Amino acid sequence: MMSVHTYLPATEELVADIRMRLEKKGYVLLEAEEFPAIQREEYDFVKKYFESVNSLSDKQLQSYIIIQLTFLYGLSFSTIRNIHARDVNLEKRTLKILSKDKKDYIILELPYSIFKNMNKHISQNSLDNDELIFFTKEKRKNDTPIASSFLKDVLTRIKDLYAEQYNCNEIVLKRFTHLGMIKYAISNMLEANLDFATIENLTSRDIKFILSCRPYRSNSEKQSNYINMKIRATNTYYEI
Repeated sequence: MMSVHTYLPATEELVADIRMRLEKKGYVLLEAEEFPAIQREEYDFVKKYFESVNSLSDKQLQSYIIIQLTFLYGLSFSTIRNIHARDVNLEKRTLKILSKDKKDYIILELPYSIFKNMNKHISQNSLDNDELIFFTKEKRKNDTPIASSFLKDVLTRIKDLYAEQYNCNEIVLKRFTHLGMIKYAISNMLEANLDFATIENLTSRDIKFILSCRPYRSNSEKQSNYINMKIRATNTYYEI
């Protein structure tokens, strides 16, 4: 007797649910393809998009906070979606997250813009300490973390607006992802000379990924200034 196999359609909701379940068990899912880093021009466009909206909806405000945290700290989505209200200290304007090695907490100072949005979101929703900061209205009561597709709608909207305004190719448009924002953050950290171990512990990314975020330096006056600044910091410069 022949067996009958039933296949479920791989809908976005199903894929997101499977991803969430695997990540909750501690699995790290690799991206199917390499996404390029967002550049300064796209970063400015994303920032101006949210600043141009007169009154952000609850979903938009949550998305904006997530994007701000990603652009500044390069936090993984698994870290962001597990932030609880108790992790935000509104008096000290800090955010507490668990480091990659799960041994320590990292206390991050929040710039005023992120603090203001966090404070507004927490107050508007009267969040208790044990509640997740980010949620969908349907899943708030059972404390289910948001899926990785949470930002999809707003990023698609921003990407479409960018494509309308600028004549760009598909490679540029592929930058409008959460991973692209993480790479932008790590690139800035490398520019600021944060050591690899610190970046790895903060972002939960491995060394190979971090190395792929190294900022490209063109043959320009800025590159020359950078090289000369670094060379002057060596002993040889003063000893030779």
